[in-house]
Order: sequence, then structure tokens, then C-alpha cells
Amino acid sequence: MNDYEKYRRALTMNDQLQVKIILIPENEWTRQVPKIDRQVVIANLYPEYNIELDRGGDISDALGLAVWHLQEQKIKLAEAVR
Repeated sequence: MNDYEKYRRALTMNDQLQVKIILIPENEWTRQVPKIDRQVVIANLYPEYNIELDRGGDISDALGLAVWHLQEQKIKLAEAVR
């Protein structure tokens, strides 16, 4: 059993139906900006984030991807209202 299956089993049946995995090409959300530059932006947006503790930049990538996704959803919702 992989981690995704373990995660789903921990949810109620109704919540399991709502879990989605959306695959996004990296260059779509990073816009070809170098990782260190993205880390600096995240550090400026979120003072709790510490570049020194995120050697591989995975935490900043997760935060950056979440911010990007929320912005994309806002745009889609705004377009749907028009």
C-alpha cells in the first residue's frame, strides 16, 4: 500500500471521494524562475520560512505551488462569474 492509499483510508468515505491529484508541469508554475529566487520570494512572503533549513528547496516549492494554485483558482472563479 502506498502513502496515497494510506492517506485515503484515513479519511471518511465522503472525504475520499473529494480527494484529487492534479498534475502540473513544473515550468508552468515556476515560470522558469531559478529555485533560489523562488526561495527568497517565499522567505519574504512568509517570515516563518527559513531558507537555511530548506536545503533542497522542497518546502519553498510546496508553498510556492500552493500559492500558485490558489491564484489560478481565483482566476478561474472570476472568469466563471463573468
